[in-house]
Amino acid sequence: MLIKDLPKKRKEVVLFKIQVQDLLCWKELPRTYPTLGTAMAFVPDSPARIVKRSDKGWQIVWSNQ
Repeated sequence: MLIKDLPKKRKEVVLFKIQVQDLLCWKELPRTYPTLGTAMAFVPDSPARIVKRSDKGWQIVWSNQ
């Protein structure tokens, strides 16, 4: 396989996960969501935040704390 056959850019994979606050620590719910909107539809009433996973690492994109 030649280097020129490889794709030029790696497609960034973005996942959204919901974390809920349990006592003093954040617990991650097992499901991942493709978009922020669908993740927000499943946010519980308790303090929660949505984190985004990309190639750059984790970042908090929304919080209702």
